[in-house]
Amino acid sequence: MTSAIPGQETAFEQDVQAYLNALPELLANAEGSYALIGQGTLARVFASKVDAMAEGYSRFGSGGFLVQQVSRHDLEMGTHWHRR
Repeated sequence: MTSAIPGQETAFEQDVQAYLNALPELLANAEGSYALIGQGTLARVFASKVDAMAEGYSRFGSGGFLVQQVSRHDLEMGTHWHRR
């Protein structure tokens, strides 16, 4: 992980915050699906984790991205953030 300049969020923190901001709508419309978040924005929702991961690597490359199953219970997001 990169070191952050005081007052600035890391890419991981931005992606987690974007997921949390979108979570109420995601729970209402896409619970159980996989959210792809990169560069601090919700990019798309997928039916499978494999599809979300493939799109994440294609779209965000080595910049890092978050793939998170939309759930009321699983908030262990650090284990789902990917960077090449």
